[in-house]
Amino acid sequence: MPISYEYLDNKIKNARNEYATIKQHTYAYKRNDKILIKLWNTLIVTVYKNNMYKITPNGHRSKLTKDRINWITGAGIYQRNYQWYHKNGDDFHENVFVFSNGNHFMDVDGIFD
Repeated sequence: MPISYEYLDNKIKNARNEYATIKQHTYAYKRNDKILIKLWNTLIVTVYKNNMYKITPNGHRSKLTKDRINWITGAGIYQRNYQWYHKNGDDFHENVFVFSNGNHFMDVDGIFD
């Protein structure tokens, strides 16, 4: 089950500063109407108000990064032979969008940013 925008927004509102810890080394903060999630210092997910998620691991393809992305988005990303795949078997690409039901699409025209 993906983590909702509303849940993250409440965590940020109740945090001591603008960054809410949502899991060890994983932080959420708000910019405009988007919630950005970092693992260490790397942006890995952007959450939109409509509970759509943009996955941006920025080249970090570790088990921890994959686990955090799946925990946040419910995307079902898995790894085989050092390559990441979506749960339906499609190759994983940077900057993919995931709906709250786990379906994904590529924003090739930059419409959503």
